[in-house]
Amino acid sequence: MDDLLTPENIRDTVRKYPGRIAGFVKSLHANKDQREPDLLFELASYLGDEDTDDKSGQTWDAFFDSGLQDVLLDIAMEQDFYKLPDEDEDEDEIDDRLEATLLGALTITVGELFGTERPSRRRALCLDRMQRKIPKLWPVIWAKREILEKETLDWTDEDTDDGFRGAVLDLVGLYMTMHQSKLCVRIITMRLLARTHLHLSGKLPPLTDHAAHVLLYCWVYSDGVTNRDNALSAFAKLLRDHAHMESACIRFFQDAVSDESHAERIILQFLWTIRTAEIVDAYLTQTLFVLVIAVRHCPTIQRAEGSDRMENGTRLVRVVAHACQRQLCSGWNDFDGYDEGVLSLGLNIIALLITNPHTNQRAAQVLADDIKKFNIMPLVAHNIVPAVLNNIPGRLNDLGILMDFYSVPAMAYPGTQQFHPFRDSLIRSSRNFWLPTLKDLRQISSRTLGVIRMKNRMINEWLDYGRKLGLSEYDDTVEDLDGDDGGPETMLVRCGDDKCLCAYQKPPHNMRVCKGTGRKGNTERAVADGHVVDFRIVH
Repeated sequence: MDDLLTPENIRDTVRKYPGRIAGFVKSLHANKDQREPDLLFELASYLGDEDTDDKSGQTWDAFFDSGLQDVLLDIAMEQDFYKLPDEDEDEDEIDDRLEATLLGALTITVGELFGTERPSRRRALCLDRMQRKIPKLWPVIWAKREILEKETLDWTDEDTDDGFRGAVLDLVGLYMTMHQSKLCVRIITMRLLARTHLHLSGKLPPLTDHAAHVLLYCWVYSDGVTNRDNALSAFAKLLRDHAHMESACIRFFQDAVSDESHAERIILQFLWTIRTAEIVDAYLTQTLFVLVIAVRHCPTIQRAEGSDRMENGTRLVRVVAHACQRQLCSGWNDFDGYDEGVLSLGLNIIALLITNPHTNQRAAQVLADDIKKFNIMPLVAHNIVPAVLNNIPGRLNDLGILMDFYSVPAMAYPGTQQFHPFRDSLIRSSRNFWLPTLKDLRQISSRTLGVIRMKNRMINEWLDYGRKLGLSEYDDTVEDLDGDDGGPETMLVRCGDDKCLCAYQKPPHNMRVCKGTGRKGNTERAVADGHVVDFRIVH
């Protein structure tokens, strides 16, 4: 064996004696032979080399029959295999080439086993064994997650993405694909059919093991952009395929985030990802919204937000709010390509951050102040409502979602008579267009039953929204919903002509010419008196 495993002959040995490689690897590992890294490296290079023509089906059969995949997996499941720097050395970098090479060879071998279109009974049994054994690997890697946190030596020629994190990420991705595959349906054993049924029916949720935890660390601590993007995409797929996504995320983050340093790192990664995400990437934005919902339920991150040294929690609230509203505003520019699910998730996360009792008051107030700058509700009046009237699909549901969202801060806190500070600004921004929009809806005339039903539904939702804010179509006062007699409030009027400069801006008290009538007045009321159309009333 010594002659076969010299540095000059290792690659030829792998090619000529595929059936003996498993025994060689096992023997070298048991004896802690220094040639083990060289053999694993040549093995991984040979298996991953697409230009190698001598890897026939018989060669792979020899690998599988000798149990190469089992030997590699057994080594990877040993706690002592993963070496970390000693605490006394205080090293910030580690050499992870041995671990990365082993997992790389394991991924290629199992991938070839799984990629067979019509597996033989022998390969099917090997595949079933891998499906049962690989989940036991994630707790081992999770226990050694410090390797994922450490900066690794740049021992590759191209990028650090080829290191241990990249190998772990590739193996997790392969496991996820195996977990959801219908390949095993072709296998004739009843036990495999039963297991496949459990997988396909969702009774074995992937978040019950540490695969998602490992993905999170690959995402948070990745050195390269490729690793980071791949980890986030895999994590998004894992969450999307889970039946109870939000509750699973909450449990996952409660288990994964163990201290405030990890919480701070996760928040910073969220900030970076949201800021650099493409606005048109609705799938990525959806994933981030769901992840942030889970983060808001994580006690460790909540404590980090409340600490004096931790300002990133408040920054997360603001950045998420900006990302949500930016997504909403940009989506209304293109009705055909707009994803309604992003609108719903975006509004839900903003409402959650505003009303969540764990959100500190300063962060909630900052968020409320930022929301006022976007003026989303005027966008509703000038974009969604006309789109509904033009019978553009999906806009009616958007209107209902918006009404439900803005009703949350419009009402008093549960069990109290205290209103959210956002309610006052909501009233001021809504009075400008609520009554004219209501009158526009009432003026819709049609004999089509579907249009009539849509019109009635929109009017009811619009009235319900105004009623929660204390708005009335019959007088110019704001009703006091908490029962106190607040009396009428001071009213100003805006020009009702769409061409007037006073139509969509706060009316100034200086002289201004109305584009609709050409008249000039000293106040906004004088301007409005020159119009026959309804003028707009604001608080």
